[in-house]
Amino acid sequence: MDIDGNIIKSMGFKEGRIIGEILSDLEGLVLDDPSKNNREYLMKYIENNYQKCSMMQSNTYSEILHPKTYRPVI
Repeated sequence: MDIDGNIIKSMGFKEGRIIGEILSDLEGLVLDDPSKNNREYLMKYIENNYQKCSMMQSNTYSEILHPKTYRPVI
């Protein structure tokens, strides 16, 4: 795949289980349509389908991702 966890982290996402979930989602997308295996498309897919949000919990902030949609809107 033309994207990895380090690229996802460089987009501002914290390391953790969610990166694996995004990679799994991208893998399914690429297996369904190999033409989508390019960095630009996959980064845009992440931007359009996942969002970062800060949650306050006992004066500590954690960053988590929430899928916005199951499939791309691109």
